[in-house]
Amino acid sequence: MVERSDHNIQLTNFSKTAMRKFIARIRGIDPFYSEILKNQVDLYQKYFARLLNTVDIENSTKRSRGEDYDSIVSDKDNKAIEKIIVEEAQEKDNLLPVYLQVILEQYFYADVWEREKDKYHWVNRVLHRKKVDYFPDPMRIYTTIFA
Repeated sequence: MVERSDHNIQLTNFSKTAMRKFIARIRGIDPFYSEILKNQVDLYQKYFARLLNTVDIENSTKRSRGEDYDSIVSDKDNKAIEKIIVEEAQEKDNLLPVYLQVILEQYFYADVWEREKDKYHWVNRVLHRKKVDYFPDPMRIYTTIFA
């Protein structure tokens, strides 16, 4: 009986996730970001802007391209990123850290000229990513960082 109950819980969680992804597709949002609510987009953008103002963008872009970069600066940036994402965005505003990390990495991997043009509405831009775009798919970034 316990197994059946556990199975029902898993099925319910799967159904909720599937429903979120379905709704995201209807809204034109990349299914990866299906748990970002409409009223959270501005908060994600606010923290994204904070992160950009904190890190050495040029150094992070070089790292993302496999070019020579300053690893000491990168380590310092990573600590600052973690502090903002975990201690502020997650704890204060209940945002999901993985989304902020992936959104930021998509920016570093993006075409430099195009991303600058979209910087002030970057979160909205990545949520509505086209099939072929000037920055990588969020799942590709996710698997690169966390796999």
